[in-house]
Amino acid sequence: MRLVNRGLTPREIAEELTLPPALDRQCASRGYCGSLSHNVKSVHQHCLG
Repeated sequence: MRLVNRGLTPREIAEELTLPPALDRQCASRGYCGSLSHNVKSVHQHCLG
């Protein structure tokens, strides 16, 4: 939400956001139904839709 409050669009947020290395190594955090950028845009749509 801090990026939304800074005025970034969903696409800009998806380009800027990365997972921390500890989470990136976890199997459970890998994208099974889409990439991280796709999931970020989906969460934005769900919350602010």
